Amino acid sequence: MKLHWLNYWMMFHSGLFWVIIYFGIFKILGYYHVEWATLFQWWWWNFFAYLYIAFIHFIAINKKKFSHYNEKK
Repeated sequence: MKLHWLNYWMMFHSGLFWVIIYFGIFKILGYYHVEWATLFQWWWWNFFAYLYIAFIHFIAINKKKFSHYNEKK
């Protein structure tokens, strides 16, 4: 199975999401001194970047479908 470059970006942002979750857990345990506002900001930036990449991936997949549909007309 060959992955498209957008799949790699989506996996990267999914990994960043879990890194942020682990930072939150480590903050609760007292291992790191990170502000909650910083973690929320990282989460929001990562979330919107992930949605942007997912939207581009959706467009890239459907572009092929719609271009094939328009060629038939």
